[in-house]
Amino acid sequence: MVSILAAQAVSLLFGHGVEQFQLRGGFSFSSGLLPVWTILLLAPLLEELAWHGYGTDALLGRFRLFTASMTFAVFWTFWHVPLAFIDGYYQSEVVASGWLYTANFAVSTVPFVLLMNWLYYRTGRSIAVAVIFHVAAGFVNEAFLTHPDSKVIQTGLLLVVSAFVVARNRDLFFGRPRTRAAGGVVG
Repeated sequence: MVSILAAQAVSLLFGHGVEQFQLRGGFSFSSGLLPVWTILLLAPLLEELAWHGYGTDALLGRFRLFTASMTFAVFWTFWHVPLAFIDGYYQSEVVASGWLYTANFAVSTVPFVLLMNWLYYRTGRSIAVAVIFHVAAGFVNEAFLTHPDSKVIQTGLLLVVSAFVVARNRDLFFGRPRTRAAGGVVG
């Protein structure tokens, strides 16, 4: 929540209004047959069970955490591309907003994945923490009447935060992963 509120505050310097701080009172997109809140809960749960239940450790068998994170950020961007063709879905709304906001979605996966993987390993590989982080990000970014420019600013702020986290945790992101006795991989 802090990142979106900070981004909205910065956007005031660029002429965007204070109405961004108002609660939306609904959602900025539709999801077809299922209520939006179901998608905002179910998608992160399923994605994180797959990604942190298998994907992260599988990639760490071949790569260091930073490379694994960048690989996943690219994969995650392409994973969401089909949703851009479904009228009313979030990704469709982003694409309809213009190329800058479409590019921002792709770029925003980088700090999101870096921060999520950092939390995942710092909490002893807790999938629950990854799910909570993902769900919170979805709901908080839908909670306010945020201007799309503020989401670009948010991505910039999160890139700075994630660069700081990576710099402070170089061994975790760039060191060789240690294998557990059970065969899994930890950072």
